[in-house]
Amino acid sequence: MSAITAGTASLLVEQGRVVEPFAGGAWVEVGRQSACGACHARQGCGTRAMARWQASRPMRVAIDAAQPLAVGDIVSLGLPAEAVARASLWAYGLPLGLALGGALLADRLTLSEPLVALAFVGGLVAGGGLLRRHIKRHARRYRPQLLAVNWPPG
Repeated sequence: MSAITAGTASLLVEQGRVVEPFAGGAWVEVGRQSACGACHARQGCGTRAMARWQASRPMRVAIDAAQPLAVGDIVSLGLPAEAVARASLWAYGLPLGLALGGALLADRLTLSEPLVALAFVGGLVAGGGLLRRHIKRHARRYRPQLLAVNWPPG
């Protein structure tokens, strides 16, 4: 994944291959990459092990396209860095914040430890539900944009 700056917004750019066109867009497979591929802690890193395990399965994303795309087309996709940061905050911050808030509230009410743990889990589940609702409502905001089509050689 590389980053480019377009005007004032920074875009994260990745290449993918069209696997299934549909009216107005296509499904694109993008290879997964480890964010810490150059790290020196190669042997003891769980993130690296997870990245290697997931690398065998490409990620599928839907894109909008004004022009028709064909199976096998190589495309450049861009996603604003701000959208990635916002998505991370929603995905991690909301469930964890509600989980901690639930546990702290239960503790403040001097409930027993099992009930504090249950309040933590309840906050986590509520955060997951709100996250799912947010993603459904704002899915287009987190969808990669088609930047260029680099038709396959041949």
